[in-house]
Amino acid sequence: MNPALRQAPAEVNTVEDNAAPVIEIAVADSGIGIRKSLAKNTELAGIESDCAAIKLAMIEGTTSVGDKYRGLGLAYVVDQVQLQRQRSMVIRSSNGIITRSGDGVIREEHTPSAYPGTVISITIPL
Repeated sequence: MNPALRQAPAEVNTVEDNAAPVIEIAVADSGIGIRKSLAKNTELAGIESDCAAIKLAMIEGTTSVGDKYRGLGLAYVVDQVQLQRQRSMVIRSSNGIITRSGDGVIREEHTPSAYPGTVISITIPL
């Protein structure tokens, strides 16, 4: 995982290695996080962990407002990551980190320090 995802959003790290060139696109916000956002929807209020909330948010139609025509964006991005095996995606929200590779493998990690909001990073090989 990119070291910048484990640190404050204003901090930038440069890593040099001999790996194949990639483009990394990251979007961050300092909101309430995915789990707290989804808890606004009474049907989703019992989510037990940040990782479970992130995985649920990756499913089309999952939204804090319960409107079936919303909650499409993250599911679409996840689908696009899966289209090419070399692409990968990392989502961090509060204490949860979900890493999803293009081949569909999902790895989850719970961290002791909470990230304020959500960070989504996609790595695309050139």
